[in-house]
Amino acid sequence: MFAKNKSLRILMLKFSSTIILCFISINLIAQTDSIPSFYKDSTGKLFVATGSHVYLYVGITPEGDKGFRLKGDNGNQPLHWSGHGLKQLTHLNLFLGRKVSLDLFADALPPKTSIKYESGKDLQRDNTTYLSGQCIIELNATDPDAGLKEIFYSINDGANIKYIEPISLKNEGNYKFSVFSIDNVGNREEITAHNIVVDNTPPLSRLDMNGDIFENIVSGRSNLAISSVDANEVKQTFFSIDSSKMTPYVKPIKTSPLSEGEHTINWYSVDEVDNAEPIKSFVFYVDKTPPMVFEEVAGNTYILAGKEYSSGRSQLRIAAVDNKAGVKEINYSLNGSEFRQYDKPVYLSDIMGTVSLKSYAVDNVGNKSVSDSQSEVFTMPTVDITGPQIYYSFSDPKISLKDTIWIGPKVKITIRTNDIGAGLNKVNYKIKGRDEQLYTKPFTIDTLGIQNILCTAYDNVDNVNLISFTFGVDNKAPIIYHHYSLEPTGWIKENGEEIPVFSKGLKLYLAATDNISGVERLTYSLNNTNEVRYNSPIEKFKPNTTYTLLIKSIDILGNSSEKTIKFRIE
Repeated sequence: MFAKNKSLRILMLKFSSTIILCFISINLIAQTDSIPSFYKDSTGKLFVATGSHVYLYVGITPEGDKGFRLKGDNGNQPLHWSGHGLKQLTHLNLFLGRKVSLDLFADALPPKTSIKYESGKDLQRDNTTYLSGQCIIELNATDPDAGLKEIFYSINDGANIKYIEPISLKNEGNYKFSVFSIDNVGNREEITAHNIVVDNTPPLSRLDMNGDIFENIVSGRSNLAISSVDANEVKQTFFSIDSSKMTPYVKPIKTSPLSEGEHTINWYSVDEVDNAEPIKSFVFYVDKTPPMVFEEVAGNTYILAGKEYSSGRSQLRIAAVDNKAGVKEINYSLNGSEFRQYDKPVYLSDIMGTVSLKSYAVDNVGNKSVSDSQSEVFTMPTVDITGPQIYYSFSDPKISLKDTIWIGPKVKITIRTNDIGAGLNKVNYKIKGRDEQLYTKPFTIDTLGIQNILCTAYDNVDNVNLISFTFGVDNKAPIIYHHYSLEPTGWIKENGEEIPVFSKGLKLYLAATDNISGVERLTYSLNNTNEVRYNSPIEKFKPNTTYTLLIKSIDILGNSSEKTIKFRIE
Protein backbone atom coordinates (compact mmCIF):
# COMPACT_ATOMS: atom_id res chain seq x y z
CA MET A 1 0.00 0.00 0.00
CA PHE A 2 2.78 2.35 0.90
CA ALA A 3 4.58 1.41 -2.26
CA LYS A 4 1.50 2.13 -4.28
CA ASN A 5 1.01 5.44 -2.50
CA LYS A 6 4.64 6.24 -2.99
CA SER A 7 4.42 5.47 -6.69
CA LEU A 8 1.27 7.57 -6.99
CA ARG A 9 2.96 10.41 -5.18
CA ILE A 10 5.96 10.26 -7.51
CA LEU A 11 3.61 10.16 -10.49
CA MET A 12 1.70 13.15 -9.17
CA LEU A 13 4.93 15.01 -8.60
CA LYS A 14 6.06 14.27 -12.15
CA PHE A 15 2.66 15.24 -13.47
CA SER A 16 2.77 18.39 -11.40
CA SER A 17 6.23 19.16 -12.80
CA THR A 18 4.99 18.66 -16.31
CA ILE A 19 2.04 20.97 -15.70
CA ILE A 20 4.45 23.66 -14.52
CA LEU A 21 6.40 23.44 -17.72
CA CYS A 22 3.25 23.46 -19.75
CA PHE A 23 1.77 26.40 -17.87
CA ILE A 24 4.88 28.45 -18.40
CA SER A 25 4.59 27.88 -22.14
CA ILE A 26 1.98 30.61 -22.62
CA ASN A 27 1.31 31.95 -26.11
CA LEU A 28 -0.21 35.38 -26.68
CA ILE A 29 -2.06 35.71 -29.93
CA ALA A 30 -0.74 38.93 -31.45
CA GLN A 31 -2.63 41.49 -33.46
CA THR A 32 -2.08 41.45 -37.16
CA ASP A 33 -0.53 44.96 -37.02
CA SER A 34 3.13 45.44 -37.84
CA ILE A 35 3.69 46.11 -34.14
CA PRO A 36 2.72 43.12 -31.88
CA SER A 37 0.43 43.50 -28.91
CA PHE A 38 2.99 41.91 -26.62
CA TYR A 39 6.64 42.54 -26.02
CA LYS A 40 9.37 40.87 -24.01
CA ASP A 41 12.21 43.09 -22.89
CA SER A 42 15.84 42.16 -22.31
CA THR A 43 15.13 41.19 -18.71
CA GLY A 44 12.44 38.73 -19.71
CA LYS A 45 9.62 40.96 -18.52
CA LEU A 46 6.50 40.44 -20.60
CA PHE A 47 4.26 43.33 -21.66
CA VAL A 48 0.88 43.11 -23.33
CA ALA A 49 -1.24 45.92 -24.70
CA THR A 50 -4.29 46.48 -22.53
CA GLY A 51 -7.34 44.87 -24.13
CA SER A 52 -5.36 42.35 -26.21
CA HIS A 53 -6.76 38.79 -26.43
CA VAL A 54 -4.59 36.20 -24.68
CA TYR A 55 -4.78 32.41 -25.14
CA LEU A 56 -3.07 29.81 -22.91
CA TYR A 57 -1.36 26.78 -24.34
CA VAL A 58 0.23 23.71 -22.65
CA GLY A 59 2.97 21.58 -24.08
CA ILE A 60 5.77 19.26 -23.07
CA THR A 61 8.63 21.07 -24.76
CA PRO A 62 10.31 24.29 -23.65
CA GLU A 63 10.01 25.65 -27.17
CA GLY A 64 6.23 25.62 -26.91
CA ASP A 65 5.65 23.70 -30.12
CA LYS A 66 3.09 20.90 -30.22
CA GLY A 67 1.18 22.73 -27.55
CA PHE A 68 -2.56 22.64 -26.98
CA ARG A 69 -4.77 25.56 -26.18
CA LEU A 70 -6.44 25.28 -22.78
CA LYS A 71 -10.15 25.59 -22.53
CA GLY A 72 -11.41 27.30 -19.42
CA ASP A 73 -14.76 27.32 -17.74
CA ASN A 74 -15.66 30.30 -19.93
CA GLY A 75 -15.42 28.19 -23.01
CA ASN A 76 -12.94 29.11 -25.74
CA GLN A 77 -13.10 32.81 -24.96
CA PRO A 78 -9.65 34.45 -24.71
CA LEU A 79 -8.36 36.20 -21.66
CA HIS A 80 -7.88 39.98 -21.68
CA TRP A 81 -7.00 42.63 -19.14
CA SER A 82 -8.30 46.12 -18.73
CA GLY A 83 -6.54 48.92 -16.91
CA HIS A 84 -2.86 49.60 -16.64
CA GLY A 85 -0.42 47.78 -14.41
CA LEU A 86 1.06 44.46 -13.29
CA LYS A 87 -1.10 41.33 -13.77
CA GLN A 88 -0.36 37.89 -12.23
CA LEU A 89 -1.22 34.31 -13.22
CA THR A 90 -0.78 31.79 -10.37
CA HIS A 91 -0.98 28.02 -10.04
CA LEU A 92 -0.40 25.65 -7.15
CA ASN A 93 2.88 23.81 -7.60
CA LEU A 94 2.54 20.58 -5.59
CA PHE A 95 6.16 19.75 -6.12
CA LEU A 96 7.25 23.02 -4.54
CA GLY A 97 4.37 23.05 -2.16
CA ARG A 98 3.44 26.68 -2.94
CA LYS A 99 1.82 28.88 -5.51
CA VAL A 100 3.89 29.96 -8.51
CA SER A 101 3.23 33.49 -9.88
CA LEU A 102 3.59 34.30 -13.56
CA ASP A 103 3.85 38.13 -13.98
CA LEU A 104 2.40 39.97 -16.95
CA PHE A 105 2.28 43.77 -17.41
CA ALA A 106 -0.78 45.24 -19.11
CA ASP A 107 0.37 48.48 -20.76
CA ALA A 108 -2.41 50.95 -21.53
CA LEU A 109 -0.35 54.15 -21.70
CA PRO A 110 1.24 55.49 -24.90
CA PRO A 111 4.62 57.20 -24.97
CA LYS A 112 4.98 60.92 -24.41
CA THR A 113 6.91 62.93 -26.99
CA SER A 114 8.74 66.14 -26.20
CA ILE A 115 10.06 68.67 -28.68
CA LYS A 116 13.19 70.78 -28.34
CA TYR A 117 14.16 73.73 -30.52
CA GLU A 118 17.71 74.75 -31.28
CA SER A 119 17.60 78.20 -32.88
CA GLY A 120 18.88 81.71 -32.45
CA LYS A 121 15.81 82.43 -30.34
CA ASP A 122 12.43 80.80 -29.80
CA LEU A 123 9.25 82.39 -28.56
CA GLN A 124 5.93 80.84 -27.58
CA ARG A 125 2.83 82.96 -28.08
CA ASP A 126 -0.82 82.12 -28.78
CA ASN A 127 -0.10 78.41 -29.38
CA THR A 128 2.56 79.31 -31.92
CA THR A 129 6.31 78.91 -31.65
CA TYR A 130 8.45 81.55 -33.36
CA LEU A 131 12.00 80.54 -34.30
CA SER A 132 14.99 82.28 -35.82
CA GLY A 133 18.42 81.20 -36.96
CA GLN A 134 19.14 77.59 -38.00
CA CYS A 135 15.83 76.26 -36.59
CA ILE A 136 16.81 72.69 -35.61
CA ILE A 137 14.09 70.50 -34.06
CA GLU A 138 14.95 67.55 -31.82
CA LEU A 139 12.32 65.00 -30.74
CA ASN A 140 12.46 62.76 -27.68
CA ALA A 141 9.87 60.33 -26.34
CA THR A 142 9.67 58.29 -23.14
CA ASP A 143 7.65 55.20 -22.24
CA PRO A 144 8.32 53.82 -18.72
CA ASP A 145 6.67 50.44 -19.33
CA ALA A 146 6.90 48.55 -22.63
CA GLY A 147 9.36 51.12 -23.90
CA LEU A 148 9.51 53.36 -26.96
CA LYS A 149 9.53 51.83 -30.40
CA GLU A 150 9.35 54.73 -32.89
CA ILE A 151 8.74 58.47 -33.23
CA PHE A 152 7.01 59.92 -36.28
CA TYR A 153 6.53 63.47 -37.54
CA SER A 154 4.90 65.23 -40.47
CA ILE A 155 5.25 68.73 -41.91
CA ASN A 156 2.24 70.65 -43.20
CA ASP A 157 -0.01 67.55 -43.18
CA GLY A 158 2.41 65.61 -45.36
CA ALA A 159 3.30 61.94 -45.01
CA ASN A 160 4.40 60.61 -41.61
CA ILE A 161 8.18 60.34 -41.46
CA LYS A 162 10.11 58.18 -39.01
CA TYR A 163 12.29 60.36 -36.81
CA ILE A 164 15.95 59.42 -37.11
CA GLU A 165 17.89 62.65 -36.69
CA PRO A 166 17.20 66.31 -35.87
CA ILE A 167 15.05 68.15 -38.41
CA SER A 168 16.14 71.45 -39.98
CA LEU A 169 13.60 74.06 -41.13
CA LYS A 170 15.68 76.05 -43.58
CA ASN A 171 13.10 78.31 -45.21
CA GLU A 172 11.13 81.13 -43.65
CA GLY A 173 7.40 80.60 -43.34
CA ASN A 174 4.59 78.99 -41.36
CA TYR A 175 4.78 75.29 -40.57
CA LYS A 176 2.33 72.78 -39.09
CA PHE A 177 4.62 70.30 -37.34
CA SER A 178 2.84 67.13 -36.07
CA VAL A 179 4.43 64.40 -33.89
CA PHE A 180 3.42 61.14 -32.24
CA SER A 181 5.17 58.03 -30.83
CA ILE A 182 4.42 54.29 -30.59
CA ASP A 183 5.59 51.94 -27.84
CA ASN A 184 6.63 48.30 -28.19
CA VAL A 185 3.09 46.95 -27.71
CA GLY A 186 1.47 49.30 -30.21
CA ASN A 187 0.14 52.00 -27.89
CA ARG A 188 0.02 55.09 -30.08
CA GLU A 189 0.25 58.59 -28.78
CA GLU A 190 -2.33 61.14 -29.87
CA ILE A 191 -0.95 63.36 -32.62
CA THR A 192 0.25 66.69 -31.29
CA ALA A 193 0.32 69.55 -33.78
CA HIS A 194 2.68 72.47 -33.27
CA ASN A 195 2.35 75.75 -35.16
CA ILE A 196 5.83 76.99 -35.99
CA VAL A 197 6.85 80.23 -37.67
CA VAL A 198 10.43 80.53 -38.93
CA ASP A 199 11.31 84.22 -38.96
CA ASN A 200 14.77 85.39 -40.00
CA THR A 201 13.69 88.82 -41.25
CA PRO A 202 14.45 91.80 -39.00
CA PRO A 203 11.93 94.58 -38.37
CA LEU A 204 11.69 97.58 -40.66
CA SER A 205 11.73 100.92 -38.89
CA ARG A 206 11.40 104.52 -40.00
CA LEU A 207 12.00 107.92 -38.48
CA ASP A 208 9.32 110.61 -38.62
CA MET A 209 9.91 114.22 -37.67
CA ASN A 210 6.83 115.85 -36.17
CA GLY A 211 6.15 119.49 -35.51
CA ASP A 212 8.07 122.32 -37.15
CA ILE A 213 10.05 120.77 -40.00
CA PHE A 214 11.86 122.06 -43.06
CA GLU A 215 13.93 119.53 -44.99
CA ASN A 216 16.24 118.10 -42.27
CA ILE A 217 15.82 121.11 -39.97
CA VAL A 218 13.59 121.05 -36.88
CA SER A 219 12.74 123.56 -34.21
CA GLY A 220 13.09 123.11 -30.46
CA ARG A 221 9.35 122.35 -30.34
CA SER A 222 9.55 119.30 -32.60
CA ASN A 223 9.94 115.63 -31.79
CA LEU A 224 11.40 112.57 -33.48
CA ALA A 225 9.22 109.46 -33.63
CA ILE A 226 10.42 105.98 -34.58
CA SER A 227 7.92 103.42 -35.85
CA SER A 228 8.68 99.78 -36.61
CA VAL A 229 6.83 96.90 -38.25
CA ASP A 230 7.60 93.20 -38.22
CA ALA A 231 5.88 90.06 -39.50
CA ASN A 232 6.12 88.67 -35.97
CA GLU A 233 6.24 91.45 -33.41
CA VAL A 234 8.71 94.18 -32.59
CA LYS A 235 10.36 93.53 -29.25
CA GLN A 236 12.29 96.76 -28.76
CA THR A 237 13.64 99.77 -30.60
CA PHE A 238 16.91 101.39 -29.54
CA PHE A 239 18.27 104.83 -30.38
CA SER A 240 21.15 107.13 -29.63
CA ILE A 241 21.82 110.76 -30.42
CA ASP A 242 25.32 111.78 -31.38
CA SER A 243 27.84 109.83 -29.26
CA SER A 244 25.45 108.71 -26.51
CA LYS A 245 24.76 105.05 -25.73
CA MET A 246 21.90 103.14 -27.31
CA THR A 247 18.73 103.60 -25.24
CA PRO A 248 15.37 101.80 -25.48
CA TYR A 249 12.88 103.91 -27.42
CA VAL A 250 9.70 104.49 -25.41
CA LYS A 251 8.10 107.65 -26.75
CA PRO A 252 8.84 110.42 -29.27
CA ILE A 253 12.12 112.20 -28.61
CA LYS A 254 11.76 115.90 -27.88
CA THR A 255 14.23 118.26 -29.49
CA SER A 256 13.90 120.92 -26.79
CA PRO A 257 16.73 119.46 -24.62
CA LEU A 258 19.09 119.33 -27.60
CA SER A 259 21.49 122.15 -28.25
CA GLU A 260 21.13 124.23 -31.36
CA GLY A 261 23.14 122.78 -34.20
CA GLU A 262 23.67 119.56 -36.12
CA HIS A 263 22.91 116.18 -34.55
CA THR A 264 22.87 112.55 -35.65
CA ILE A 265 20.28 110.02 -34.51
CA ASN A 266 21.04 106.30 -34.83
CA TRP A 267 18.40 103.62 -34.32
CA TYR A 268 17.46 100.02 -34.96
CA SER A 269 14.73 97.56 -33.95
CA VAL A 270 14.75 93.95 -32.72
CA ASP A 271 11.87 91.50 -33.03
CA GLU A 272 10.75 88.89 -30.50
CA VAL A 273 13.15 86.28 -31.90
CA ASP A 274 16.12 88.67 -31.80
CA ASN A 275 16.30 89.49 -35.50
CA ALA A 276 17.97 92.91 -35.50
CA GLU A 277 17.90 95.34 -38.40
CA PRO A 278 21.07 97.21 -39.42
CA ILE A 279 21.60 100.49 -37.61
CA LYS A 280 20.09 103.45 -39.44
CA SER A 281 21.27 107.04 -39.19
CA PHE A 282 19.84 110.46 -39.94
CA VAL A 283 21.51 113.87 -39.64
CA PHE A 284 19.29 116.76 -38.59
CA TYR A 285 19.70 120.34 -37.42
CA VAL A 286 17.98 121.91 -34.41
CA ASP A 287 17.23 125.57 -35.15
CA LYS A 288 16.05 127.63 -32.16
CA THR A 289 17.01 131.10 -33.41
CA PRO A 290 14.32 133.36 -34.93
CA PRO A 291 15.05 135.58 -37.92
CA MET A 292 16.37 139.12 -37.59
CA VAL A 293 14.15 141.83 -39.10
CA PHE A 294 15.34 145.07 -40.71
CA GLU A 295 12.87 147.88 -41.55
CA GLU A 296 13.30 150.93 -43.75
CA VAL A 297 11.00 153.70 -44.96
CA ALA A 298 12.43 155.21 -48.14
CA GLY A 299 11.30 157.68 -50.77
CA ASN A 300 12.46 160.65 -52.79
CA THR A 301 11.06 164.14 -52.37
CA TYR A 302 12.00 167.54 -53.68
CA ILE A 303 11.19 171.16 -52.80
CA LEU A 304 10.22 173.70 -55.38
CA ALA A 305 9.45 177.33 -54.48
CA GLY A 306 9.26 176.44 -50.82
CA LYS A 307 6.70 173.71 -51.41
CA GLU A 308 7.46 170.02 -50.80
CA TYR A 309 6.66 167.58 -53.56
CA SER A 310 6.82 163.80 -53.53
CA SER A 311 7.12 161.34 -56.30
CA GLY A 312 4.62 159.17 -54.48
CA ARG A 313 7.27 156.49 -54.20
CA SER A 314 7.71 156.49 -50.44
CA GLN A 315 7.57 152.86 -49.40
CA LEU A 316 8.12 150.47 -46.59
CA ARG A 317 10.89 147.98 -47.11
CA ILE A 318 11.29 145.08 -44.71
CA ALA A 319 14.01 142.45 -44.89
CA ALA A 320 14.80 139.49 -42.69
CA VAL A 321 17.70 137.07 -42.43
CA ASP A 322 17.83 133.69 -40.73
CA ASN A 323 20.75 131.64 -39.54
CA LYS A 324 19.67 128.22 -40.87
CA ALA A 325 16.12 127.29 -41.91
CA GLY A 326 15.53 130.44 -43.92
CA VAL A 327 12.81 133.06 -43.74
CA LYS A 328 9.32 131.76 -44.43
CA GLU A 329 7.34 134.98 -44.15
CA ILE A 330 7.41 138.57 -42.90
CA ASN A 331 4.34 140.26 -41.43
CA TYR A 332 3.73 143.93 -40.72
CA SER A 333 1.12 146.27 -39.27
CA LEU A 334 0.72 149.97 -40.06
CA ASN A 335 -0.92 152.31 -37.57
CA GLY A 336 -2.49 149.48 -35.55
CA SER A 337 -4.09 147.69 -38.50
CA GLU A 338 -4.19 143.91 -38.79
CA PHE A 339 -0.93 142.21 -39.62
CA ARG A 340 -0.40 141.48 -43.30
CA GLN A 341 2.15 139.31 -45.02
CA TYR A 342 4.98 141.27 -46.58
CA ASP A 343 6.02 140.15 -50.06
CA LYS A 344 7.19 143.36 -51.72
CA PRO A 345 7.80 147.02 -50.81
CA VAL A 346 4.64 148.72 -49.50
CA TYR A 347 3.81 152.13 -50.88
CA LEU A 348 2.89 154.69 -48.21
CA SER A 349 1.48 157.44 -50.43
CA ASP A 350 -1.97 157.24 -48.80
CA ILE A 351 -0.61 157.77 -45.29
CA MET A 352 0.01 161.23 -43.92
CA GLY A 353 1.72 162.16 -40.66
CA THR A 354 3.01 159.69 -38.07
CA VAL A 355 3.50 156.11 -39.16
CA SER A 356 3.45 153.37 -36.48
CA LEU A 357 5.06 150.19 -37.73
CA LYS A 358 5.23 146.73 -36.18
CA SER A 359 6.75 143.71 -37.88
CA TYR A 360 7.95 140.20 -37.21
CA ALA A 361 9.38 137.34 -39.24
CA VAL A 362 8.91 133.58 -39.06
CA ASP A 363 11.47 131.09 -40.30
CA ASN A 364 10.69 127.76 -41.99
CA VAL A 365 10.56 125.87 -38.68
CA GLY A 366 8.27 128.34 -36.91
CA ASN A 367 10.77 130.42 -34.94
CA LYS A 368 9.20 133.88 -34.62
CA SER A 369 11.02 137.13 -33.99
CA VAL A 370 9.72 139.59 -31.39
CA SER A 371 7.58 142.40 -32.81
CA ASP A 372 9.29 145.76 -33.01
CA SER A 373 7.91 149.26 -33.57
CA GLN A 374 9.19 152.58 -34.79
CA SER A 375 7.64 155.92 -35.68
CA GLU A 376 8.51 158.35 -38.42
CA VAL A 377 6.84 161.61 -39.49
CA PHE A 378 6.91 162.65 -43.12
CA THR A 379 4.76 164.56 -45.63
CA MET A 380 3.45 162.66 -48.65
CA PRO A 381 1.76 164.97 -51.15
CA THR A 382 0.49 162.92 -54.04
CA VAL A 383 1.98 163.84 -57.36
CA ASP A 384 2.43 160.70 -59.41
CA ILE A 385 2.26 157.27 -57.87
CA THR A 386 1.69 155.19 -60.97
CA GLY A 387 4.46 153.66 -62.98
CA PRO A 388 4.30 153.38 -66.76
CA GLN A 389 2.09 150.72 -68.30
CA ILE A 390 4.11 148.16 -70.26
CA TYR A 391 3.03 146.22 -73.35
CA TYR A 392 4.87 143.81 -75.59
CA SER A 393 4.22 142.26 -78.99
CA PHE A 394 5.81 139.89 -81.52
CA SER A 395 6.02 140.37 -85.27
CA ASP A 396 4.96 137.52 -87.53
CA PRO A 397 5.29 134.62 -87.86
CA LYS A 398 4.27 133.25 -84.46
CA ILE A 399 2.17 130.36 -83.19
CA SER A 400 0.63 129.27 -79.91
CA LEU A 401 1.44 125.77 -78.65
CA LYS A 402 0.12 124.54 -75.29
CA ASP A 403 -0.50 128.06 -73.93
CA THR A 404 2.98 129.21 -75.02
CA ILE A 405 3.76 131.65 -77.85
CA TRP A 406 6.56 130.40 -80.13
CA ILE A 407 8.53 132.67 -82.47
CA GLY A 408 11.39 132.31 -84.91
CA PRO A 409 14.89 133.79 -84.53
CA LYS A 410 14.04 136.63 -86.95
CA VAL A 411 10.84 137.70 -85.20
CA LYS A 412 11.13 141.15 -83.64
CA ILE A 413 10.04 141.74 -80.04
CA THR A 414 8.61 145.20 -79.41
CA ILE A 415 8.11 146.79 -75.97
CA ARG A 416 5.74 149.74 -75.68
CA THR A 417 4.88 151.89 -72.66
CA ASN A 418 2.33 154.48 -71.63
CA ASP A 419 2.61 156.92 -68.70
CA ILE A 420 -0.10 159.52 -68.06
CA GLY A 421 1.79 161.26 -65.26
CA ALA A 422 5.39 162.37 -65.25
CA GLY A 423 6.14 160.56 -68.48
CA LEU A 424 8.45 157.71 -69.38
CA ASN A 425 12.08 157.96 -68.42
CA LYS A 426 13.47 154.61 -69.58
CA VAL A 427 12.70 150.93 -70.12
CA ASN A 428 15.12 148.17 -69.26
CA TYR A 429 14.71 144.56 -70.22
CA LYS A 430 16.50 141.46 -69.05
CA ILE A 431 16.54 138.15 -70.85
CA LYS A 432 16.94 135.34 -68.34
CA GLY A 433 20.58 134.35 -68.10
CA ARG A 434 21.83 137.62 -69.61
CA ASP A 435 22.62 141.11 -68.37
CA GLU A 436 19.96 143.80 -68.21
CA GLN A 437 19.84 146.15 -71.22
CA LEU A 438 18.30 149.49 -72.04
CA TYR A 439 15.47 149.12 -74.53
CA THR A 440 15.89 151.38 -77.58
CA LYS A 441 14.36 149.44 -80.46
CA PRO A 442 12.76 146.07 -81.28
CA PHE A 443 15.12 143.14 -80.88
CA THR A 444 15.37 139.46 -81.73
CA ILE A 445 16.41 136.35 -79.80
CA ASP A 446 17.99 133.43 -81.63
CA THR A 447 18.53 131.07 -78.66
CA LEU A 448 16.51 127.85 -78.84
CA GLY A 449 14.04 127.08 -76.05
CA ILE A 450 11.81 128.77 -73.50
CA GLN A 451 12.79 132.38 -72.82
CA ASN A 452 11.77 134.79 -70.08
CA ILE A 453 12.01 138.57 -70.30
CA LEU A 454 11.64 140.93 -67.35
CA CYS A 455 10.81 144.52 -68.34
CA THR A 456 11.23 147.45 -65.96
CA ALA A 457 9.81 150.85 -66.85
CA TYR A 458 10.65 154.08 -64.96
CA ASP A 459 8.83 157.38 -65.17
CA ASN A 460 10.45 160.76 -64.57
CA VAL A 461 9.79 160.65 -60.83
CA ASP A 462 11.12 157.10 -60.54
CA ASN A 463 7.78 155.32 -60.31
CA VAL A 464 8.42 151.81 -61.52
CA ASN A 465 6.38 149.12 -63.19
CA LEU A 466 7.44 145.57 -63.97
CA ILE A 467 6.21 142.94 -66.36
CA SER A 468 7.53 139.48 -67.06
CA PHE A 469 6.57 137.32 -70.00
CA THR A 470 7.58 133.91 -71.24
CA PHE A 471 7.71 132.55 -74.78
CA GLY A 472 9.58 130.00 -76.84
CA VAL A 473 12.14 130.44 -79.63
CA ASP A 474 12.41 127.85 -82.40
CA ASN A 475 15.61 128.24 -84.38
CA LYS A 476 15.81 124.73 -85.75
CA ALA A 477 15.01 124.21 -89.41
CA PRO A 478 13.17 121.10 -90.62
CA ILE A 479 15.16 117.94 -91.27
CA ILE A 480 14.87 116.78 -94.90
CA TYR A 481 14.71 113.10 -95.88
CA HIS A 482 14.74 111.42 -99.31
CA HIS A 483 14.16 107.84 -100.33
CA TYR A 484 14.71 106.05 -103.65
CA SER A 485 12.12 103.46 -104.66
CA LEU A 486 14.86 101.30 -106.23
CA GLU A 487 18.25 100.10 -105.16
CA PRO A 488 21.09 101.60 -107.27
CA THR A 489 22.39 99.39 -110.05
CA GLY A 490 25.81 100.93 -109.72
CA TRP A 491 27.84 104.04 -109.06
CA ILE A 492 29.66 106.49 -111.30
CA LYS A 493 32.14 109.22 -110.48
CA GLU A 494 31.59 112.73 -111.82
CA ASN A 495 33.89 115.56 -110.82
CA GLY A 496 35.29 113.39 -108.05
CA GLU A 497 31.82 112.70 -106.60
CA GLU A 498 30.24 109.24 -106.27
CA ILE A 499 26.79 109.29 -107.87
CA PRO A 500 24.28 106.40 -107.64
CA VAL A 501 22.87 105.03 -110.89
CA PHE A 502 19.25 103.81 -111.12
CA SER A 503 17.27 102.07 -113.79
CA LYS A 504 14.29 103.58 -115.55
CA GLY A 505 11.10 103.75 -113.45
CA LEU A 506 12.69 105.28 -110.37
CA LYS A 507 10.43 107.14 -107.96
CA LEU A 508 11.89 109.59 -105.49
CA TYR A 509 10.11 110.26 -102.18
CA LEU A 510 10.72 113.39 -100.11
CA ALA A 511 9.80 114.20 -96.50
CA ALA A 512 10.64 116.70 -93.78
CA THR A 513 10.10 116.80 -90.02
CA ASP A 514 10.10 119.65 -87.51
CA ASN A 515 9.80 118.91 -83.79
CA ILE A 516 8.37 122.24 -82.61
CA SER A 517 6.40 124.41 -85.02
CA GLY A 518 5.93 121.88 -87.81
CA VAL A 519 6.74 121.91 -91.53
CA GLU A 520 5.11 124.71 -93.55
CA ARG A 521 6.17 123.53 -97.02
CA LEU A 522 8.56 121.24 -98.88
CA THR A 523 9.79 122.19 -102.40
CA TYR A 524 12.32 120.92 -104.91
CA SER A 525 14.08 121.96 -108.12
CA LEU A 526 15.49 119.56 -110.75
CA ASN A 527 18.57 120.72 -112.63
CA ASN A 528 17.98 124.42 -111.85
CA THR A 529 14.39 124.39 -113.08
CA ASN A 530 11.64 126.32 -111.35
CA GLU A 531 10.96 125.40 -107.74
CA VAL A 532 8.02 123.00 -107.34
CA ARG A 533 6.01 122.24 -104.18
CA TYR A 534 6.33 118.57 -103.29
CA ASN A 535 3.00 116.75 -103.16
CA SER A 536 3.69 113.30 -104.60
CA PRO A 537 6.64 111.07 -105.54
CA ILE A 538 8.93 112.48 -108.24
CA GLU A 539 9.07 110.19 -111.28
CA LYS A 540 9.33 110.01 -115.11
CA PHE A 541 13.01 110.73 -115.15
CA LYS A 542 14.71 110.77 -118.58
CA PRO A 543 17.23 108.01 -119.28
CA ASN A 544 20.91 108.70 -119.69
CA THR A 545 20.58 111.84 -117.62
CA THR A 546 22.31 113.04 -114.46
CA TYR A 547 20.04 114.95 -112.12
CA THR A 548 20.82 117.49 -109.43
CA LEU A 549 17.90 117.80 -107.02
CA LEU A 550 17.75 120.84 -104.69
CA ILE A 551 15.30 120.25 -101.83
CA LYS A 552 14.10 123.08 -99.59
CA SER A 553 11.90 123.02 -96.50
CA ILE A 554 10.61 125.78 -94.26
CA ASP A 555 8.76 125.49 -90.95
CA ILE A 556 5.85 127.60 -89.75
CA LEU A 557 8.19 130.04 -87.99
CA GLY A 558 10.36 130.63 -91.06
CA ASN A 559 13.31 128.37 -90.28
CA SER A 560 14.51 126.89 -93.58
CA SER A 561 16.84 124.11 -94.64
CA GLU A 562 18.25 122.84 -97.94
CA LYS A 563 19.56 119.53 -99.21
CA THR A 564 21.14 118.68 -102.56
CA ILE A 565 21.37 115.17 -104.00
CA LYS A 566 22.71 113.85 -107.32
CA PHE A 567 21.79 110.67 -109.17
CA ARG A 568 21.76 109.29 -112.72
CA ILE A 569 19.15 107.38 -114.73
CA GLU A 570 20.42 104.71 -117.13
